[in-house]
Amino acid sequence: MIVEIDLSAESARARLAEPDDFTAFKVVLRDSGPSVAERVEAIGVARLDEHAWVRVDALRELAGASATPEWEESLASMLEFARSRGWVDDELDSIRAHVERV
Repeated sequence: MIVEIDLSAESARARLAEPDDFTAFKVVLRDSGPSVAERVEAIGVARLDEHAWVRVDALRELAGASATPEWEESLASMLEFARSRGWVDDELDSIRAHVERV
């Protein structure tokens, strides 16, 4: 699952690529200029440091029609695995993602 965030326009845009791939999770940031953390927060990134902490509700929203009951089951499994590794922040209701900047 890849959260693609485009900051090159005036308003940030996000889309979920490969929504059915629950074996990898990353955020791809395009045009990471000033105030990136503030701009990505508006589209579902709860915190941005060396990783992106993506809100679970934002993933569901970005998945749109892909968020079938089967998709939800796979998401729950991914979250369970991530939680066992310490990659879930329950306080922020978010999951940690690797960040690639392009």
